[in-house]
Amino acid sequence: MTPKRHGKTYRLELCAELYEGVRYGWVHVKTFDKPFHITGVRAVCRVKPTNYNGSFSCSDPLLTSIWYTGAYDVKINFNKDYFGALLMGRGDRYSWTGDAHCAQAAALVAFGNWTSIRENLDRTLGDGGNGIESYVLYWILSFVDYYRYTGDRSVAEIYALGIAEKLDHANSIYDNWMQLTPVASYFGQDEREGANFEDPVNEENMNTYRMMFIRCCRAFAAAMDSIGQTDLRDKYNRIAEQRIAGLRESRRWYNRFGVFACSQAVNADIPTSAEQDEIFHKELADRVTRLAPSPLSEYQIIQAMARMGHCDEALEAVRDYWGGQIRCGATSFFEGYSPEWDLKLVSTSYKLPHSSSLAHAWGGCIAMWLTEQVLGVMPLSPGFATYQILPHLGRTLTRVSGTVPTPYGAISASFDVTTGCFELTAPSGTTGRIGIPKVERRIIAIDADGSRVWDDQFHPVTGIGRAAEDANYVYFTDIQPGPHRFVVQYRGETPSFTPASIHLPPACRKVDSTTSGNWGGVYGRDGFVLFNYDGPNKDRRQLPSYIESVRPSDGSKAYSGCGACRNVQWVASTNDCRAPSPDAVNSTPRNAGALLTQNPFWGGYDFYLDVVAKPGAHFQLTLYFLDWDEKGRRATVNIYDLNTKKLVALPKEVSEFANGKSLVYNCDCPVRVKIGYLGGDNAALSGIFFDPIPQ
Repeated sequence: MTPKRHGKTYRLELCAELYEGVRYGWVHVKTFDKPFHITGVRAVCRVKPTNYNGSFSCSDPLLTSIWYTGAYDVKINFNKDYFGALLMGRGDRYSWTGDAHCAQAAALVAFGNWTSIRENLDRTLGDGGNGIESYVLYWILSFVDYYRYTGDRSVAEIYALGIAEKLDHANSIYDNWMQLTPVASYFGQDEREGANFEDPVNEENMNTYRMMFIRCCRAFAAAMDSIGQTDLRDKYNRIAEQRIAGLRESRRWYNRFGVFACSQAVNADIPTSAEQDEIFHKELADRVTRLAPSPLSEYQIIQAMARMGHCDEALEAVRDYWGGQIRCGATSFFEGYSPEWDLKLVSTSYKLPHSSSLAHAWGGCIAMWLTEQVLGVMPLSPGFATYQILPHLGRTLTRVSGTVPTPYGAISASFDVTTGCFELTAPSGTTGRIGIPKVERRIIAIDADGSRVWDDQFHPVTGIGRAAEDANYVYFTDIQPGPHRFVVQYRGETPSFTPASIHLPPACRKVDSTTSGNWGGVYGRDGFVLFNYDGPNKDRRQLPSYIESVRPSDGSKAYSGCGACRNVQWVASTNDCRAPSPDAVNSTPRNAGALLTQNPFWGGYDFYLDVVAKPGAHFQLTLYFLDWDEKGRRATVNIYDLNTKKLVALPKEVSEFANGKSLVYNCDCPVRVKIGYLGGDNAALSGIFFDPIPQ
């Protein structure tokens, strides 16, 4: 769209109400004949007025900043009556129901703008999840969040039959989910989830979908119970239990689940405590494995970690993931974020991918998580008629405070373990349950509103009904409205938290800028593939016995060709030494071809190459990059285990390869090589070579 001129000001008017703003802008200079300076830029934008009715603060300034950045992320993406996102490279400026699940969650705790959320739910009720089956389930979870926070019984009654139809449909495809089209199968941006729409029809996504379905059945049944719809309650509880019984026909049913399916199983309350322990150590204990490029996916992971009682590890993941974005300079959260940007897996010159928005509202979900899991405020019954406050300070926090908007008014709470002071204010019409955290100390006594209320036994105090304790909290129930102040006497010290080590995969073994196209005698002793060497789609190849195939992606399994490569032959019959030689004796003349990314096509900023090795094969893999026409190309290289899709080599940037550059890796499994665009016209890969691993 062309900006509209108003005098000397240009305004990007994306809708009549001007609720959309400009978050990032570029000045493209096509040509100039002498040095010049830009002396001033004025950007004008308007956003929908939104008040911060919620708040959050804690003893870790980074977590406080994360909460407000998440809330701001949603604020700047408000439209007239729906939640959008500031996107680059494509024009889908409407509400996506999965994305909105995260944005609406943040809005509930930060703004309390229930009308906007209701309008967005209405708007997206009949859109079939934008054609994505998982997004239908996310819409149901969004309804559940809205109903939990507002208690809007009329909406629950209006939506009941529509949600039942969605669940019946999901139940009908539960056993044949793998037959869906790629667009219907999307789950996230992680390679383990199919990498956007590139290869999403896989077993991990199927299992994730099934666990989400069970979770939605149970959550919907609970909502129906609260409005007296016992027939729907019983039906969907019964379906959930039948599906769980089917899972448990296999003793270790979760063994084939990855991190995403395991997380959704935990969020559906399926695993036993013993099974949760196994799941945590199998998938979530590793500091790198538990991070996902998509905030939508990472939200489910940290929810599961908190549900399993691993609050410190979950906070560590939050600091790595959302904190990592802030350390990268973010003032709003990204559509996709690779943790290696901050975990020192790549150099500090690494540029963010061009295909992702740098201000995407789904990153705001962290605001709800911090409010519910750290501040600990959440509704026990729809609309906060009853509520609970269970602060989770863990071993890394000493203080937390915040405010949560409710239909009755704001609930405010603060707790400082250093002073032992816990204060709360609850509005009229509410009844609360609070937990005084033991933080791994012994509680000697608690005073409430100036009177002793606990010293290993309960002493009645006006406004507090009962008390109990377990290993983690002293609980007080039937807390009446108004301000309350608790003073806690502790004995002992909270143990310190030791951050988990970051277990990184090996790095690229060597970068070779001298061999150029003279690979004979250096690389390719066992075999090679020279892409498009003899013309477009005509590779020259000689595969070793331990390699079954080398398959560049063609997009045939993907949605609209996402992740596919383009084929090009730049030159035929040249003596230029940058062009790969045709054989191992470095003969001439030579040809030069490549696989290219499809950018600026959305979904075309990367492609992958599957190297199918036989079981037990160990080999050296060399990638040859050539920027033949000197377009300033820059690319990223990610190498994954082809079977598990876990990263097996550190991400690597490659640039300045107009003279040819080779990257050398050691491999002990079938691999997927993913080439991503960073700069220039596109990313390009000209050949691969196979050798024994040097002893």
